[in-house]
Amino acid sequence: MKYSAENQQELQQLTATLINTVADLNYTSDAARDVIDELKQVINFHDWKYYVEAQPTIKDYDYDQLFQKLKSLQTTFPNCLLLIHRQKELHVH
Repeated sequence: MKYSAENQQELQQLTATLINTVADLNYTSDAARDVIDELKQVINFHDWKYYVEAQPTIKDYDYDQLFQKLKSLQTTFPNCLLLIHRQKELHVH
């Protein structure tokens, strides 16, 4: 099992929050970096639920909306991607 039951619950809650704010695109660079990271986490989780466990827990429409928001933020804030990558290389959060 890749995700603990507790981690799955946290990711489901985060998913609900992100779905409710999917239309929000007015972010500072720091906030965008955090949202990009959260979107990547929930998208990876839902990919795992769908492809590995064959037990999707999100509607296709909601998944698509989250994915589109991620793409939009990555386009709007390309510097955030570099910063996230560098932090992971250095193991800094």
